[in-house]
Amino acid sequence: MSAPAGWYPDPTAPPGASTSPTPPLRWWDGANWTEHTHGGAGPTSGEWRQPGWQQPAPWGRQGGDAPGTAGYGSAAGAYAGGYDASPRARLLATPDGQQLGGLGRRLLARIVDALLIQLVVVVAAWGQLRVVADAFQTYLDQVVVAAQAGATTAPPTDAVTGPGVVSALNTVSFVAIAVSAVYTVLFLRFVGATPGKLLLGLRVRGWDRPGLPGWGQAVLRWVTRDLVANVPVAGQAYWFLDSLWPLWDTRRQALHDKLGRTVVVRARR
Repeated sequence: MSAPAGWYPDPTAPPGASTSPTPPLRWWDGANWTEHTHGGAGPTSGEWRQPGWQQPAPWGRQGGDAPGTAGYGSAAGAYAGGYDASPRARLLATPDGQQLGGLGRRLLARIVDALLIQLVVVVAAWGQLRVVADAFQTYLDQVVVAAQAGATTAPPTDAVTGPGVVSALNTVSFVAIAVSAVYTVLFLRFVGATPGKLLLGLRVRGWDRPGLPGWGQAVLRWVTRDLVANVPVAGQAYWFLDSLWPLWDTRRQALHDKLGRTVVVRARR
């Protein structure tokens, strides 16, 4: 079985390079060696170090073989402790070394964004919200009057189920979706993060390419997270699974990250 993606001693480095305090590393993507290297400056912080990384022993034969194979490292091909070979090994950084964002920060960023979006929705749909609020107030007044008169049944709900109230609720829902789309897509495309993520020191980027997400990535992330969540029952179940997915994903990606081909990272200092 091929070694999991991660940082490994560079098989193209000159003989003896691995004995230095900071051996040259190259990114193995799980199938092939990539162009991403650390040029003799290995991981300096456990914050993004590949799980199980430690300074390797001197190598035997050089070459481009996969980590852990007979042609890689020592003649016996045993690179003991060089990587976590478990199928559940989780990466802590992108191929170019940018630390992945933690789930706690991501959830806090989501809460901040949700509050900001709701604030905009309230302002944009204030008139329709007043229609709904007035209807419910009217119904509550009817309930109070009926109770004072000794009625044993609640009054009809016509006040809150009439066409005007239903139309107002539909309008508020449409405004909420529109605001969410504009807010999320534009911030991701032009800033690389929503305000919530900016506040928590997070950014969105491609897995193997730093930089701002493209239009397609920004739209796909919103569609496969926020829009799908509006589907009754199934959408809410998907939203819950999507929120938990980074807990066991090797790249800390949620489902909408995978579909949008993005990852959430810590901002570079």
